Amino acid sequence: GKTCCRAARSLSRTKKLAVGLVVLLIMSTGAAGAAVYAWLNQQKAIMAEHIARESEARQRERAEQREQKVIQAQKSLIYGYSTQGNYIEAVELLYDLGKMYFKQNKYREISNFYQDIIKAYPELEKAITSSEYAETHYVLGSIYDDQKRYSEAVREFEHALQYEFDNNEVRTGLLKSLAWILVEQDMDIDKGVQ
Repeated sequence: GKTCCRAARSLSRTKKLAVGLVVLLIMSTGAAGAAVYAWLNQQKAIMAEHIARESEARQRERAEQREQKVIQAQKSLIYGYSTQGNYIEAVELLYDLGKMYFKQNKYREISNFYQDIIKAYPELEKAITSSEYAETHYVLGSIYDDQKRYSEAVREFEHALQYEFDNNEVRTGLLKSLAWILVEQDMDIDKGVQ
């Protein structure tokens, strides 16, 4: 809103200045005219760069808004499927939602959502533990870790390692979490990562 208005006012001021400089350029000759012409071209390039940056920022903002709408729609579908007792579809959507959050490094947000949905639909937890999605096991393991349910966290982390990860950074995070629990809780490391 305000940024666009400021940009429009700035643009009209710049246009007025450009017209004045063109008149000055026409009236000037020699080195002074060349300097004014060079300055005018420099200002034109600066303005073009400013407009391009503003356009990129608007595109990023629109993309983020679209992504948030998709996330909200997926959350609604997950709740809908869970309400109907259709936990397999809910887990598949949880997996997709988790991938989006992982891509954005929003681990806490997806963990909080999992906690909320599991609290509302405890049967969903069973569906997650029997799924074949590494990321769903990782998030559930992280929730158990936060709740100090370490043996369940280790079980979910180990279960996650049986499947392929879409993102190696997530796998590395899982391995670090698993190692921390095993060391801190003095658990049997040999039973850990294979």
